[in-house]
Amino acid sequence: NIKEISIPMNPGKNCVFDKSIFKRDPSFKWAFSYDYYYNCPEFPKYYNEIKKLMEDEDTIIFGYAVDNDIRYLFDSCKRYNLKEIKYNVYDLKIIKREYSEDRQEVRGLQGACLELCDFKELMSLTAHLAKDDAKMTMMLLKAMCENLSFTVNDMIDLCPNARFDSKEYIDGFLFRKDDKVLHPEKYRRPSKTHPKDECQVLWGEFYKQYVDVKETEDAVGKIVTISSKLKENMNILNIVIDSIKQKSLIASDKLGDSNFLVVLDESDKLRMESIFKYPYTGKIVLLNDFADAC
Repeated sequence: NIKEISIPMNPGKNCVFDKSIFKRDPSFKWAFSYDYYYNCPEFPKYYNEIKKLMEDEDTIIFGYAVDNDIRYLFDSCKRYNLKEIKYNVYDLKIIKREYSEDRQEVRGLQGACLELCDFKELMSLTAHLAKDDAKMTMMLLKAMCENLSFTVNDMIDLCPNARFDSKEYIDGFLFRKDDKVLHPEKYRRPSKTHPKDECQVLWGEFYKQYVDVKETEDAVGKIVTISSKLKENMNILNIVIDSIKQKSLIASDKLGDSNFLVVLDESDKLRMESIFKYPYTGKIVLLNDFADAC
């Protein structure tokens, strides 16, 4: 027999509803009005009932993307100074990934159900409504078991990595949370520098060496700048820089100061000419001709 229990709770006097959810999902609807929730009992009223159910040895708990749920339940116990509830829960998001031949992960419980469950039955349910989310979780597990001719216990044995021990998970979460404060460098993601950015840095460091030299008599007729196309490939840029050094030219990043503009090829030359506001008074040189032209 299937028993359905819906337990709306008062979020508490000092708590407010997270209305930012409407930015992520404009179609989101609360199951009840705000006033209805505030007229309901708070979490401690239901604590013993929930604890008894979840810690019962005969209870097998399933959820979808359960990590957030584990933390929310722990935070509620902590908030009201109640003893932590300890239980095991199986994550259907992980089981669904193992079930799929291509191991593709579907975003959201409703999306996973759309692949395997009866569409008409899903249309009568509302995503994010607790009792309907529970129904969808049940439907998804049932569909996977039926398609594979597995029992629920078979499915659990097939995916041992889908099992979460709530106590172990919370202990690990709290350790990482504290460790991040003490050792933030361990959790800092390495910056992904694009090759073009590296070229821009190299060119910037190079031409800035010549800022003061440009104002001297030695710079007359020897100032060279380059097209942005030459700053997209590190090997090409290094060749250009070496050539500037060998020819004792003066690097600049300003087109108006330069006597020579080095471009990648004919196409790049046409591109540059099309964006000039005024005719370029210097000489445009193709990269292949750079060795002999300056």
